[in-house]
Amino acid sequence: MTGSTRPHTGRNNQSSKVSILALTFQSESPPGHNDSTRFAADTQSLQQPETGLLLRAINEFEWRIYTKNPFPDTEQQVQWAHEAWHAVIQARRDAGGYQLTDRMIGIIKTRKSNARNNVVTVVRTGVKTTYGFQDTQDKKSVQARENDDGTRSGERSGYAEHKIIWKMIHECFFHNADEIGVQFHKHFDPIPEVTHALIIAAILHCIEEWSTGIQIPVHFRESTTKAPYLGYLNALKKWEKGIEPVVFNIRKKWYQRVYKLSGAVSDSSSVPITISDAALEQANEKLRTRSGDTDSEGED
Repeated sequence: MTGSTRPHTGRNNQSSKVSILALTFQSESPPGHNDSTRFAADTQSLQQPETGLLLRAINEFEWRIYTKNPFPDTEQQVQWAHEAWHAVIQARRDAGGYQLTDRMIGIIKTRKSNARNNVVTVVRTGVKTTYGFQDTQDKKSVQARENDDGTRSGERSGYAEHKIIWKMIHECFFHNADEIGVQFHKHFDPIPEVTHALIIAAILHCIEEWSTGIQIPVHFRESTTKAPYLGYLNALKKWEKGIEPVVFNIRKKWYQRVYKLSGAVSDSSSVPITISDAALEQANEKLRTRSGDTDSEGED
């Protein structure tokens, strides 16, 4: 990425915040592991089993970033690192002899900013494609494309129905069956409020990169993005108040859609099995003629 500070956009920065709200209310290589070279350097002195366990713990840590809090403080990071390691050890009976060291905790904690920025990397491409931004255009062209899409109109007709919202959830977390949203699908079902707000913040961030008419990639820093994220999270909470069942169904539908698009096999244990009353009555009639004690019953 180039550039280290958010471009100064004056009043346009404020109007983009309004536009993203309008957009929102209108209508084993998950994110965080793209920088494999640095991970290899950090873990070069670890034994192979430890490296595998640490990688899985990082997965555990990252789903918490995406669904619980993208900006955890130091205390929460350490707590999550221990929780992640414990979850990995509990799942591996042969891993009881391995201990989580301070160095390993440090490696896990570094994934915090990497996880967020990998989301932005994906969203950056989605924003450019959705709005038709081009590398050679003027500022008015950028604003016109946003207006055509309804994102600067200020209208709020529906709830988060703009296609870029669920598409970015799909691309970031459910792009294929190996993505983190699939591997830890129970934590994304339904799509959490936190995940939604993070995607909104990432979209706004990437739109602002085009505010001059030319894309200027900017690092998704906590110092400049945490406040907008919290603003959108609070806005979502206020918007949902009183219509929680409706919003739950929307988030559930998003999850079902992106999970299906991942190509993963559905978890049949989470699908309720229903039998008609007539079928149950017919089965009960047959059961009444059986004792259930003989081995031959029901074998044919």
